[in-house]
Amino acid sequence: MDVSPAELKDILLSDRRLREYCRAAGAELQHMNPHGILYTMIEKRRTRRWSTAIGEASRNRARS
Repeated sequence: MDVSPAELKDILLSDRRLREYCRAAGAELQHMNPHGILYTMIEKRRTRRWSTAIGEASRNRARS
């Protein structure tokens, strides 16, 4: 899996649709955790650009 930091941010923000679906069904999504290849990819690419993408996605998720 080869994605850019911007694409990673989009992947991490994709839970917004799931969160909205859960709310419509009367439930609250508590958290999501990257598993498998995504988690490994994040671990291996510890750069400022990747950290920034993850941090921005986290802040945006907290606002939704």
